[in-house]
Amino acid sequence: MTAKINVGGVYKDMTDCKVNISGVWKPVDTIFNNIGGVWKTAYTSFPGVYLYKEGEDYTNYNYLTGGWSANRGSPVITFNATNMVLGPKQAITINAATVNLIDLTDYDIFYGELSTTASAANCVLQVKDDVSVAASVAITALTTQARELISVDISAITGLHYIAFAVFDGTATLYNMWLE
Repeated sequence: MTAKINVGGVYKDMTDCKVNISGVWKPVDTIFNNIGGVWKTAYTSFPGVYLYKEGEDYTNYNYLTGGWSANRGSPVITFNATNMVLGPKQAITINAATVNLIDLTDYDIFYGELSTTASAANCVLQVKDDVSVAASVAITALTTQARELISVDISAITGLHYIAFAVFDGTATLYNMWLE
């Protein structure tokens, strides 16, 4: 479904969304409207739902995530201007998970862009039922320590689950995370 806008009584497709910032038209992924004190998506060219987006305040997505919690061992989440870092290095798998359970019924793929100081196989994206245990409903590991986009097939998963990233024996840096 394409979003439409009323221009002079004629509804036109919104296929290229731009905003004027200091006299320069710049493309944007999403436009929000405040309706009755609640921010709602008015238009988006992005096919998914962000849980975390590089360079944006992580609280922008609290309506869905409820925020982030560090679990297992003694991990700390550091929110920087462009990323989220999970550490410090520990001899146990630590994770950063959504505070809220998220309904995955209408999504097929869970994406994350991460890097790690650990062995690549020790840094993963996870769908979890319980953030306090290592077990996952679905999981995918990095294949390199460098920044990498990976995905988890969640097409067969329904209902409420936590979304997380985890690392063993190192730190993990999250740049972007979304559901499609």
